[in-house]
Amino acid sequence: MKAKRSNRAALCIAAVLGVALASIAPAAQAAAGDLDPSFAAGGVQTLPFPNSYAYADEVARQTDGKIVVFGTAHSSVGIVSDFGLVRLLADGSLDTTFGDEGRVTTDFDGRYDEGLALALQRDGKIVAAGSSTGLVSVARYLPDGSLDRSFNGDGRFLLDLGVEARARGLAIQSNGKIVVAIDDGWTFSVARLSRTGTLNKSFGDGGIASEDFSPNSSDWVRAVALDAAGGILLGGLVIPNGGATHDDWGLARFDRHGNLDTAFGDGGLTTTDFLGSGPDVLEDLVVQPDGMIVAVGQSSTEPGDFDQLSDVTVARYDAQGVLDPDFGDDGWVRTDLGSVFDTGRSVALGPDGSIVVASDVYEDANAQAAAVRYTAGGVLDTTFGGGDGVAVVDTPSSSDQAFGVVVQPNGRIVIAGSHATLDQNGTSFEFLVARFLG
Repeated sequence: MKAKRSNRAALCIAAVLGVALASIAPAAQAAAGDLDPSFAAGGVQTLPFPNSYAYADEVARQTDGKIVVFGTAHSSVGIVSDFGLVRLLADGSLDTTFGDEGRVTTDFDGRYDEGLALALQRDGKIVAAGSSTGLVSVARYLPDGSLDRSFNGDGRFLLDLGVEARARGLAIQSNGKIVVAIDDGWTFSVARLSRTGTLNKSFGDGGIASEDFSPNSSDWVRAVALDAAGGILLGGLVIPNGGATHDDWGLARFDRHGNLDTAFGDGGLTTTDFLGSGPDVLEDLVVQPDGMIVAVGQSSTEPGDFDQLSDVTVARYDAQGVLDPDFGDDGWVRTDLGSVFDTGRSVALGPDGSIVVASDVYEDANAQAAAVRYTAGGVLDTTFGGGDGVAVVDTPSSSDQAFGVVVQPNGRIVIAGSHATLDQNGTSFEFLVARFLG
């Protein structure tokens, strides 16, 4: 009898262990590129703005782990929009100590405001920028989300260049001065603001530095990055001769004083035409610790609007603006995500040197926000996203897009963009934030 009882006990213990092991098996199978179950609801957070439709363009991580998301909150009752700012705790929940229960909106005197760029200062202040009915607009916030009144008197700065323009990128120099990449459609331009929110007159020409790629070109700035030597890199697209059938990637480097660095590229400028037949657009830049420049955007194989075949493109340049032959295929890599118009919108570096790009994947005409990861050598990382290097946010009955990306020190990846759903009241847009395991 004792032996039978012991056998039964052993069988019961084995059964219990089997159930326990089965219950933890899914957690053990979590892989890089899976949505992070410890973040928000299954890895995804959607954030509506009251009486508005909203979309996020940028995301950044504070040193305390909180996540700042920035974009546009558009009124649902008229052609009015404001800067929209949200802060999340590290677990993806709203930080209710920030602004109004986690949200902040900023109006530039009734103008049509669009939020496009974000940067965090070392002291915890938040700088955001974009456009306000054709004017370059910048705002600075205290860590609690209120406007910083020490910045240009009321926390807001407007710059009228006489043409329609917008801020497309922000960077904070080591001395606290604020670098603003300006897109006016004609030149590569950058402004520098003092710590108190006024134009730094010692920079460039009265606080603004500009350069034209050619007398008849249309130049569009998309991004800015700083290098270790204090240089200012601008990236975007150039339309040669003002009317060519395709665009090229454009890069320019200014020194810390706003002078064009003639040691970079061809007299301070460099262009890249990848395939020779379609529009190529550079969307974002980041500088590696070794000084190499990683840029992301799209390259296209055919001219035209509807039928052009565009793919996510990542390129790496050395500090002199020359494509790095050790990266990808002679300096660049092109990735087809399955639609006719794929583009990489934002780029971030992982702690292991990997390169992460925010983009979209289209399925059945609906977009899915996605992150694409490459190795440091420019090869799709097959350990990420189920083996193809691509991880997606699959939210039913919605169309999602990713515009910003940041990689945490632990390798987890946060993307931000828009979450669009259609109901009886029409289409609603909300901030989308998602986190993937790294």
